[in-house]
Amino acid sequence: MNRRELLKSIGISVGGTIISTKVLARLSDNSFEYSIPPNPLHKPIGKPVTAITLGAGNRGTVYGNFSAEFPKELKIVGVAEPIKYRNDKYAKTHKIADENRFTTKSWLIEAFRIGINAIRTLHSMRNSQGN
Repeated sequence: MNRRELLKSIGISVGGTIISTKVLARLSDNSFEYSIPPNPLHKPIGKPVTAITLGAGNRGTVYGNFSAEFPKELKIVGVAEPIKYRNDKYAKTHKIADENRFTTKSWLIEAFRIGINAIRTLHSMRNSQGN
């Protein structure tokens, strides 16, 4: 969808001056750019929070993307995911060592051993208790 079609479809003649071309360009990618104003109360942390992600599906990927974009805030050091393809892809993206990759319920003990924090992205307790 181009800018002219969008303006016709929403019926705003003034929209051309309100909606930036940068925003319109991102519409075709199904994404949206925005900027958050700086927070004057923000205090940077001394080192990133380390965590293991429990589940490398859609939710796990969201946290992983945050980690990739803000490495000074969050560092993913392990993954627990029974689906091999997801486990492999997530480990490759975050450069996770083989000894920090899990496919069984041993993730709970390992999360505290290597990551201290666990980001649980599984959608039900039944899934997290299985192998």
